[in-house]
Amino acid sequence: MLLAQGISLYNTPRMWGGDTGEAITRLKEATRRFADTSTTEPLQPNWGHADAYAWLGIAHANDSRTREARAASENALDVRPGYGWVQHVLMPKLATVE
Repeated sequence: MLLAQGISLYNTPRMWGGDTGEAITRLKEATRRFADTSTTEPLQPNWGHADAYAWLGIAHANDSRTREARAASENALDVRPGYGWVQHVLMPKLATVE
């Protein structure tokens, strides 16, 4: 739920309740909770862990926090090596920002 809330807060315009700072808070909490979730037990799915890091990176980049955005994207790749969206779309965009 935290992942979905974070994505929604990020994508919703401020005038309708969107808030990048609150999105970052929710996405960070999502990454913490996914990290505490077993990857082997079927009733504790860990499917959104890399996505939470990817969206956290996007939110940080939007907030001009390039270093944090890169770290989040690298964490996404640690969780899911070869994650195409992060590797081929998000990381190259961050490489052009200094």
